Amino acid sequence: MEAATRRRQLLGAAGGPGVAFVQARQGLYYIVLAVLELHL
Repeated sequence: MEAATRRRQLLGAAGGPGVAFVQARQGLYYIVLAVLELHL
């Protein structure tokens, strides 16, 4: 079930590379924030 959903998400990302890029950038942003919070 989850694999099918992931596959659909990957297909959607392939259909809209811009959307995938924004999502990846958001993920990186949250990771950076988490790291900064740990160091503060």
